[in-house]
Amino acid sequence: MTFDLFSQEMIDACTKSIINSLITVFAPLLPLFIGIIATCIIVKSIKFIAKKTTFDLSIVSGYSTRDAKKRAEFVGNIVDLLSAFKDIFGAKK
Repeated sequence: MTFDLFSQEMIDACTKSIINSLITVFAPLLPLFIGIIATCIIVKSIKFIAKKTTFDLSIVSGYSTRDAKKRAEFVGNIVDLLSAFKDIFGAKK
C-alpha cells in the first residue's frame, strides 16, 4: 500500500487558499490598474485619430507623403506632451 503525501482534497484547499490570498492582496490595487489602462487606451486612441486626420488633410492639401508623415508625427508628439502635462499637474476638481 502506497501513501499519497498530497491528497486531492489537500491540493484543492491549498489552491483555494492561494487564490484567496492573491485576491485579498490585489483587490485594493485593481481600481488603480483599471484607471491606468483606461487612460492609456484613451490617449492612444486620441493620438491615432489626430495623426491619421493630420496625415490625410496634409495629403489633400498637397504636401508630399514625407512632409505629411512629419506633420502627423508632430501632432502625435503634441498629444503626448498634453497628456504628460495632464498626468503631472492632474485634473483640478
